[in-house]
Parts: sequence; C-alpha cells; structure tokens
Amino acid sequence: MRSVRYPGLSDLEIVTAGNSVSQQALLFEGVPLAFLPLIHHSLLVYSTPVADFVHENKFDLYAKSDYRFIESVFKLLVDAFSYKPAISVPQFFSEGFAEHKVILCKDIAVLMKAKHKELSKTQTAGAKPPKVVHTQAADGSALLANKFRVVKHSPIQEPPTQEET
Repeated sequence: MRSVRYPGLSDLEIVTAGNSVSQQALLFEGVPLAFLPLIHHSLLVYSTPVADFVHENKFDLYAKSDYRFIESVFKLLVDAFSYKPAISVPQFFSEGFAEHKVILCKDIAVLMKAKHKELSKTQTAGAKPPKVVHTQAADGSALLANKFRVVKHSPIQEPPTQEET
C-alpha cells in the first residue's frame, strides 16, 4: 500500500461495536470493513487521472453502500482491467478470506499504479511545448533555435495626444 501512498496502517483505528481496534488486527482477521478504505484510496484518492478514468468510464463509486461499492469495483476490475478477483462479493463481505482480500488489495494497488503511469504519460506527452534552444550571440542579441535573431530595442513610444501638442 506504500506504492499508492496510503497513510500508515498502524495509525488507523476502526470502532466496531463500541470497541476501538487497530486496522491491522482487523485485516489479519479478514474483516471486510478494514479493506474498504484501502480499496477506496487506491481507486479514488491516490491518483486524480485514475479517478477521472473511473468516472469517465461510467463506474460510479461514490455515494454507494459498501456492498454496492464492492460490486462496482469488481465490475470495474473485470471490464476495464480484465482482472478476475479470486473471491466473490459475498465472500468479500464474510469473515475470513483474509489472504485473498490482502491479495485483492495489493493487485488493485498495482493495477492503479500502472494505470496512473499510463495516463500520466499520455497527458504529459501531448502537453509538452516545443523545445526552443536559446543561445547568446557575441553582440548581446539572442538566437532562438539558431534561426531568428532578437535584437535589443527600446519600447515603442505612444504618439503624442492632442493635449500634449
């Protein structure tokens, strides 16, 4: 989860039935509530281009119940990334299957990091301005791309108005 800049797991605590339990302990037990913030962060917080990609492909992951959120995530993984999760949605929401859930979170993080890299390359490739080489000539004028010479000049003065004449 470090690869998608997820805040430290040791700092997070989840309150269940009035008891405060660390997120790591819940992850080891396979409690689904502990995995939801990891998946949410990987898909919607880690990268703006990835979040835009999810939204542009009509996968609405906001304002959904936990069950509907995971259903949409699984659909996104299958349709957009050709990734078939090893567990089903009902298995995700049952206690246990901790190893499968950890692997799922890791795979989502890896997929989102790769998608971020791909989207960032395409965005920056089209946005780069043409390269202009600036050199200085002996007389103090600038040579732009070795084709044009910019000579120092004084600013253009405004013509006198009628009041000044």
